[in-house]
Amino acid sequence: MRRSFHALALLPLCLLLSGVAWAEEPPEEPATPKVALDFGATLSGLRHPAATLPPSPGGFPRSVPDRDAAARLTFGVQLALSQFFPSLDDLWQTNLLDWYLSGGLQIFSLRIGGEQQLALSRWLALGLGVHGAVAEVSIGTGEFAGGVPPTSGDPTDIDELRASQWLFGAGGTVSLLLLTRNVFFARLQAGYTVYLPVKARNLEAPSKDFTPPGFSVSLGGPSIGAFVGIRL
Repeated sequence: MRRSFHALALLPLCLLLSGVAWAEEPPEEPATPKVALDFGATLSGLRHPAATLPPSPGGFPRSVPDRDAAARLTFGVQLALSQFFPSLDDLWQTNLLDWYLSGGLQIFSLRIGGEQQLALSRWLALGLGVHGAVAEVSIGTGEFAGGVPPTSGDPTDIDELRASQWLFGAGGTVSLLLLTRNVFFARLQAGYTVYLPVKARNLEAPSKDFTPPGFSVSLGGPSIGAFVGIRL
């Protein structure tokens, strides 16, 4: 009976000691993200005068208005370099694909670079990035691909020959990242990109020059946008 009494008396002390030991254990740290995916929209420089473009293969007239800027949709994939080089904390390799909403023009750009993220608080981080850029600007020539019009099928579904030119450049970005407890995050971003050659001139197809007289396209300049994404 006395032994049972002593055992019962020691039970609260054992529970207290085990509770203290559990409380002293550090909380489990969340897994370090390795990949980030984001999607958003930006307003960026796109300058060209109003012009009449070559008519469509079906004979419909086409034109573009005078423009100083254009919206673009952006999809990004970032890789944490710390998974390959442990000493590179919060350094990300960035890949961004932009699709310009430019009406009669077709413009895509690819930006590849790096971004260093600096923690401002538990929920905020500052991102400083640099990138190289390549962009393709093209217009429809009004000619059928292969030079021969289709003899059957939907007349609106035509493979049109396009005249295009490539631009190359570089730039930088500054981002404010809003982090959450889960995988989601948001980003506000401002940046600047310079393209060389500055203007896309002489948009040429294999057979002839289709650029309207006096028409040129200039990319580059400042941009600003917002994104949402996930970190895995």
